[in-house]
Amino acid sequence: LVALLLFALWLTRLILGAVQRHAEQWLGGMLDWSRRHRRLGKFGAALADSEQPETPVLAALALVLALLSALVLALISGPEPLPLDVAVYQELRELHTPWTLALAQSLLAWGQWPVYAPVAAVGMLTLFLRRHPRAAAHALAALLFGAAITLGLYLIRTLPPPHALLGGLDPGAGAARDQVLSTITYAFIPVLLARQRSASHSVIFYSAAVTLLLLLSAAQLYTGAQWFSLTVFSLSVGVVWTTLLGVGYRRHRPERISQRAYLIPVLGAFLIASGLHW
Repeated sequence: LVALLLFALWLTRLILGAVQRHAEQWLGGMLDWSRRHRRLGKFGAALADSEQPETPVLAALALVLALLSALVLALISGPEPLPLDVAVYQELRELHTPWTLALAQSLLAWGQWPVYAPVAAVGMLTLFLRRHPRAAAHALAALLFGAAITLGLYLIRTLPPPHALLGGLDPGAGAARDQVLSTITYAFIPVLLARQRSASHSVIFYSAAVTLLLLLSAAQLYTGAQWFSLTVFSLSVGVVWTTLLGVGYRRHRPERISQRAYLIPVLGAFLIASGLHW
């Protein structure tokens, strides 16, 4: 687990460095492609061009992503679990010990609504009170899409979690499909804070979100609260939507948010909600 976290943090730093060095070049290429492809190019132009409104194209992309997510979920939710899913659960079950199970069950709280919902609510309220309407609107769009796709996933019948199907202790993790919404909640925080900050500050913000999400995912897999394929699917949907929304926000008059004024109430809500849940 430590090796996985170190690799993820190194990869995060590598990706952020590449984005900072080549962002303008990539966005310029997106605009050139948009001019050559008038129909599909409207999506790229609306996201990359600061003179065009991004709301319509974000709504269209959200619908496309929701439909693709439903299709992928239906494909991986067959009558039997995938061999890879079974292998991952059985290998991790061999590593169960009482104290590591207790630790993993504690980390599961981060993916449940009594913890991430207060974090999202306090973050939204802080943005409104600090008079950051565009940031608040994008954060609201992130949460609304996450809630919509989470509700949509409940309509698709999936297999019971590994601990129920293959035998194991019930971790009491609640609904594992909430991982889409929890991923969006935690991943959008560094998107808001990294604007107009130094590279070192951006790495810290994104690394903290990556660490939290990886620990949560590892806890879900370790306790058998969710299949491996569903974990990868949920993380991917949350990260893709956060990335699209982040590009739209960063290219359309983003607001500089006070790090202290935003982080203190959000971290306070996270710690208090986690403590009460534990």
